Amino acid sequence: MIQPIPKRRIRVLLLEDKASDAELVVRELSRSGYELEWRRVQTEADYLAQLDPSLAVILADYNMPQFDAPRALQLLRESKLRIPFIIVSGSIGEDAAVRAIKLGADDYLLKDRLGRLGQAVGQVLEAQKLREERRRVEDALRESEERYRLLLERVPDAILLHSEGRVIWANSAAAALLKAPCFETLLGKPMMEILHPDYRQTVQARIDQAIANKTTSFLEHRIVCLDGAEMEVESIEIPFDHAGKAAVQTIIRDITTRKSAERRIKAFSDLGQKLSSAKTVREAAAIILHVADQLHRWDACSFDLYSGEQGTLSHVLAQDTINGRRVECESGYNNSIPSPRASRVIHEGGMLVLRDERASVAFAGVPFGDKARPSASAMLVPIRHGAEVIGVLTIHSYAPRAYRAEDLRTLQSVADHCGGAVNRIHAEEERTRLAQRMQLLLDSTGEGICGVDLTGRCTFINQSGATLLGYGTGEPVGQDLHLLAQSRRLDGSAYPESESPLSRARREGVACQMVSEVFWTRDGRAIAVECSSFPIIENGKVTGAVVIFLDITQRKQMETQLRQLQKMEAIGQLASGVAHDFNNILTVIQGHASLIEYSQDSPEAVMESVGEIQGATERAANLTHQLLAFSRKLVIQPRELDLNELAGNISRMLKRVLGEDILLEVIAFPNLPAVQADPGMMDQILLNLAVNSRDAMPRGGKLVISTSVRILDRTFVEQNPEARTGEFVCLRVADSGTGIAPEHLAHIFEPFFTTKDVDKGTGLGLATVYGIVKQHQGWITVQSELGKGAIFEVFLPSLGMRKGNPRVRQAEEDYPRGAETILLVEDDKAVCQTTHSFLARLGYRVIDASSGAAAVEVFKQNRNSLHLVLMDIVLPGGMTGLELAQQLCREKGDLKIILTSGYSGDVISNAMLSNREAWFLQKPCPPHELARAVRDCLDGKPMPAT
Repeated sequence: MIQPIPKRRIRVLLLEDKASDAELVVRELSRSGYELEWRRVQTEADYLAQLDPSLAVILADYNMPQFDAPRALQLLRESKLRIPFIIVSGSIGEDAAVRAIKLGADDYLLKDRLGRLGQAVGQVLEAQKLREERRRVEDALRESEERYRLLLERVPDAILLHSEGRVIWANSAAAALLKAPCFETLLGKPMMEILHPDYRQTVQARIDQAIANKTTSFLEHRIVCLDGAEMEVESIEIPFDHAGKAAVQTIIRDITTRKSAERRIKAFSDLGQKLSSAKTVREAAAIILHVADQLHRWDACSFDLYSGEQGTLSHVLAQDTINGRRVECESGYNNSIPSPRASRVIHEGGMLVLRDERASVAFAGVPFGDKARPSASAMLVPIRHGAEVIGVLTIHSYAPRAYRAEDLRTLQSVADHCGGAVNRIHAEEERTRLAQRMQLLLDSTGEGICGVDLTGRCTFINQSGATLLGYGTGEPVGQDLHLLAQSRRLDGSAYPESESPLSRARREGVACQMVSEVFWTRDGRAIAVECSSFPIIENGKVTGAVVIFLDITQRKQMETQLRQLQKMEAIGQLASGVAHDFNNILTVIQGHASLIEYSQDSPEAVMESVGEIQGATERAANLTHQLLAFSRKLVIQPRELDLNELAGNISRMLKRVLGEDILLEVIAFPNLPAVQADPGMMDQILLNLAVNSRDAMPRGGKLVISTSVRILDRTFVEQNPEARTGEFVCLRVADSGTGIAPEHLAHIFEPFFTTKDVDKGTGLGLATVYGIVKQHQGWITVQSELGKGAIFEVFLPSLGMRKGNPRVRQAEEDYPRGAETILLVEDDKAVCQTTHSFLARLGYRVIDASSGAAAVEVFKQNRNSLHLVLMDIVLPGGMTGLELAQQLCREKGDLKIILTSGYSGDVISNAMLSNREAWFLQKPCPPHELARAVRDCLDGKPMPAT
């Protein structure tokens, strides 16, 4: 318990209507050690008059006639004076006492218990003293806080206090920095909304670290103002406690200008260094746009070149930000006229375009990139080289009002700084492009083109020229042309230096055109060329020469081959003529022999002789067949064919072709399936392959012809692209000759390709074989190594059955017969007589004609009764069998035609055979085949494929 201070002087105001009671109170206080200065009041007016801050305590009776304690408490509260108030009453209930305490009374006691008055006064005075002391501390704290607040308000840096992620206080500088109307606008705002999205995670981690470690954190990052503008800042995060909660004081300083200056210095330094290494305008554009991004951060950009002569913009590079990634895209400009905005920039200078709301990117020019995504800010500046505008640089931002006038000046400085480099690079690129086009033009020609200086060294050469001389691209440049191509006359003699066409062009300035020479290549090959030399004259002086040369080696070879072909054609014509006449003779022999053979009353001895005659006739027919195949005058007639029989028949002729120093062996596969093939063409295949093998064995050797059945699977097909799966008959020709070089294997089936000397071969043999095999739906393979011979394998589709036994000879009465009228047109009397007799014995009425004109007259006389015309293709009198057939068919559409010939497949019209349903028979034709053909043709059957 606090005791009163002895002799303590205090001023006391008594609210008491009884003087005696007031005396008791004064006496009790004096007894308690107080020296009093007191006044007694009974009315409200007196009370108000005596209220003074110097009063130590007010002692009041609860109820008085004109005044009471509750009213006094109310008046004291209204006066704003803080004076202790004690109620001293004769009688006061607990409810009244509680109300009084609630009204502000410090204590209460009863008059009959005044012994506690001194103690009560001491307690309220001590409490008053404590309150005064607390008020002074609070006032001092408020003054201190006010001074701190004024200090923070005067600090130019933005200061934000935030706790639990929200702003709880901000100074005016923060409001100004963040573009807020006042600092109250910031209160309660989430801190993360102020931070740029790219930095939120980083800054939050620093804030958490500062709170956890009670340490200060420094960081450079970006913020977003309330108007959407971005700003580079430097911030300090200082942790402290606020009302028992962790809080952070963030001091933010705008460093946009400083960072911009730093970036500008670094960017301009990098720009100069990197542009010096750029090889193309596109590379330069990428460097410039990267620097612009470092300085101003763009979301989209474009770089276009401007041609003042043409008045057009050309696309170089354009990029847009799509889904957070920089994506290259096509510009709207492609050698097109500039948009009004771009034209204004070209003629008037840079332009700053700012929008409070996003607008289409088209406002800054022609749309590009993601055209659905709007742009709000853009800067366009001309790229100048001196006074000439050579391009336009444009950058965009999706943020409203993202750029300032200062940014436009910086971007223009970048454009001006790089204008000279862009112009230089563009000029070099154009020169390179022109040189490439020129080189492409030179390389696209088949002629060799090269330049030489006065010393004879090569200054340039195109691809054809380098390849022709056996060098890689550009390899001859700098070397002596005379060493590269030592020119000679076609006869092999060397030019005197003074007479060389190249020397005359280079030294005398005389053009020499279309001179035939021989050049010697790098690997020592002699090639025939046709060359022209032209002097290079600069400033009236000869500085070198241009040589244009064309390899005419192949042309020379083709000329030789043409002469050889003409010679072969003449031989072929002779062979076909001989075969034709011989076939007519064989027709007569075979016809009469058949008539005797099928006669039932012929003696046995005669029949044996007739058999020998028939065998000799067949061998003679095979010989003419081979002559026709050699001259290529044979009509292709595929039929069911046994390759074993074919190989056996031709082997007798091959022995004479190959010579005595080459051993021929034929190996037949048992029960070999038949193939669908033309016998003459198969003979030609074997003949050509055998001759090719013979030439590969100049000192003799062995040639093996064999047949086999091959069932090919997918693995074989994968290794042989021309092959197919299934069953095939294989005709194999293997020799022990010199073999084929690997570099020649891929070309041996090409027409006119040959490794033989110019006068030793035409290069058509294997090409002909290849064509015949392909025509028969087959393919041919070759395996060879130098010194180990060669193996050719011809694959033909198998008919899936073995060749049957020869047909038993038919008796004449088994031949098909008829009674129709047949016009026989044949100029050979013996053939005509034999054929006429045979057809007449079969019941037909036969009318003969020896020429086309005679056949026309016979037709006119027997038009209605005539059913079939059997005619030779080659007829005297100027009208061929084909012309006669066409004329007669025009006269009578249902007339049947059978054409015969001992050769001349070249003059047979395939259209005639197919459209008129005509038949063709190769002479000599066995009687049973002729009888069957006549009957089937009259019956309207098509000519069989076999």
